[in-house]
Amino acid sequence: MRSASRARVASNLARYFILRKRARRFGDRAWLKSPYEREEVRRAVALMIARPRINLHSGTVARDAGLSRSRFYDLFVGALRETPRHYQETLCFWRSLALLVGRSMTVGDTAHAAGFTEQSNFTRFFIALSGMSPMRYRRTARERGASRRRAS
Repeated sequence: MRSASRARVASNLARYFILRKRARRFGDRAWLKSPYEREEVRRAVALMIARPRINLHSGTVARDAGLSRSRFYDLFVGALRETPRHYQETLCFWRSLALLVGRSMTVGDTAHAAGFTEQSNFTRFFIALSGMSPMRYRRTARERGASRRRAS
């Protein structure tokens, strides 16, 4: 898969995750309301999607969106009902899922691509969110993919 395709998949997964979360919290029709009503929030989300790294600081995102940190935080939480840090962690998690399954990268390379300096930090982060190690997730996902191909 090309890097542009991977980026598009990661972006769509992030958007899907946001819409699904809003539907669960606010009812089935909540997804009709755009969480990106303000241009500054749209810019910030676009930056976070373009650079889904765990170590991207909210001050940098706020500055690039043209806002102070406190104003950015208030607008972001008001629009998405989650903190910028939690949103960034979600993006990193989805990106790492795509990298673990879609490429033949090592777990260490996946950790660095997600912005972690140490593989052990990435592994702890991944286990906390998924309940399994990155290698176990990779094996499970590949086994499921192989069994689906055999079934069709």
